[in-house]
Amino acid sequence: MREHFKKRRFIIPAIAALICVSVLLAAFMRRNASQSSMSSQESRDAQYIAFLKQMAENQFTMFEEINSAEAAVVYDKTLQQYEIELSLTADGEISQAEVESYKEMLSMQYDEIILIINGQQM
Repeated sequence: MREHFKKRRFIIPAIAALICVSVLLAAFMRRNASQSSMSSQESRDAQYIAFLKQMAENQFTMFEEINSAEAAVVYDKTLQQYEIELSLTADGEISQAEVESYKEMLSMQYDEIILIINGQQM
């Protein structure tokens, strides 16, 4: 009968240890999965911002009067909106009607817009 109690002394702590290890392992795996999904989301966000930047630059360099375009796109997480600063270099003067047209095009995609043409903010 003593042997039966000796076996019990080892079985109960062994089961408790297995449960603790299982709980710790599950928590560790959950934490790693959470970190992985956060980093992949950040990667997708960065890729989308790069896409928006390239799209804006390409869109404006298609106009004959625009020589070059340099865009900076930012996502404001607190406001959940995209902002753009677009700097254009043009051959000559850009009319106010064209400036308003450019701003209107940008406002379809961005909540905050800074438009700079030939070094002047519009």
